[in-house]
Amino acid sequence: MERADDVGDAVLEEVDLISDLLSVREDCRQIMRRDGRWFRDSGDEVFPPWYIALGRHEWYKPFAQTLSSQLGTQVYLLDFLVWIDLGDPQGSLWWFIRQAARIDVHLKGVSPADLRLATVDAGEAKPSRRTLGLPYMTSWEINQVYWRGLIDRAWWHTAGEMTVDEAFTSLGGRVPRNRIVEAPPC
Repeated sequence: MERADDVGDAVLEEVDLISDLLSVREDCRQIMRRDGRWFRDSGDEVFPPWYIALGRHEWYKPFAQTLSSQLGTQVYLLDFLVWIDLGDPQGSLWWFIRQAARIDVHLKGVSPADLRLATVDAGEAKPSRRTLGLPYMTSWEINQVYWRGLIDRAWWHTAGEMTVDEAFTSLGGRVPRNRIVEAPPC
């Protein structure tokens, strides 16, 4: 019977920890809305300047780690930050993107055709990934950077499937060529 009590106590402790974490995150959201500050999922504050990495989930974590080492500063992944509005994922992503001092877009897993569809062919900033008609959230993030005046803060990193010249062409020549580079090996 003691073992069952121990398991029950452990479960209750875990529930308390989760409840505490959810409470911390809600407190963070209130501060974010009020003061425009950023927080990690753990509740730890993230201080500016804020550098972010965007890209396909499968590859962007090692990309951000490598880039952080090269730049000598933390490059954040939006999936590991407290989102300002759980009911509006794209609004939360945009909230971070528009505040970032530097945006590094990892193009691994993005075809030249999809890059063009998300940018030049889209013709405007689309309100959602669904209205953009492409399967990955990365495409919508790219669309926002391209159409909402953030090109001057963005670096575009090709990775094997696409050359710098293909990316430049797919971006319609609107992104300066010196802002399109080969991704660091990760």
